Order: sequence, then structure tokens, then C-alpha cells
Amino acid sequence: MEIAETLTKLQERNLKLNKFLDQTGRDYEHAGQNVPKFKKFIEEHGLDSFLIIDLVTNLQLLNNPDFDFRLDDLAKVLKSYNDLNSSDLDGYLEYGHFQNAVMDDSVTALLTVEKGIEIANKKLEELKRLKNSITTE
Repeated sequence: MEIAETLTKLQERNLKLNKFLDQTGRDYEHAGQNVPKFKKFIEEHGLDSFLIIDLVTNLQLLNNPDFDFRLDDLAKVLKSYNDLNSSDLDGYLEYGHFQNAVMDDSVTALLTVEKGIEIANKKLEELKRLKNSITTE
């Protein structure tokens, strides 16, 4: 497979993923209907880390004993997401909120938020340096 073909497939996958998240994954009012759709999408297209935050959010909103998971399972998934995608600020926001509001663990929540702020500040400085180099060329 040529690199250009691989890049095209990645773009197509991203478009499918984005369409799914826009149409289903972020429709939190219908979490009970969305979770089976997440499962089907993952079975058809494979697991992508970009699904994790919206899937966990939908699972948190469920009020249905038919789904077999524990809140601790969601915490572990969010933590592993942050470990994998350490520059994604949404992960820190979601995990911090989850630890504070759902798990009632303000210590972990605060540490998570502080780490997210640290990363955000570093990224902001990088963006400022890039902007400066662009505008001074």
C-alpha cells in the first residue's frame, strides 16, 4: 500500500468517526440508545481512542441495569485515555469532573485538573512561539 493511499484511508476513517460522534456520540440526552450504537460502531470500525470520552459520558448518564459495568471501570478507561493522549485537554477535564462529581475523589480530581492546566499552559506557550515565528518571518 502506498503512503498516499494510507493517508486517504486515515482521512476517510476520521470523517466516519467525526460523523458518528456528531450524529450519535455527543447526543447525551439519548445515552441509553447511544451505547449499543457505540458498540456496533466499534465492532464495525475498530476502537479508536477518540470515542472514549463520549462513550464514557454516555455510560455515566445511563440509568439502566442491563449494562454491565462499574464506575471504577469508567475511571480506569479515562485514566488510560489521559496516559495515551496526554496532550488532549478534554481528557483531563472529563476525568477531573468524573473523579470529583461521580467518584467523590477531590484529591484525584484536583491533581488531574492541575496536570491539565500545566499541559494547557505548555501548549499555549508553544502556540505563542509558533505565532511569533510566523509573524516575524
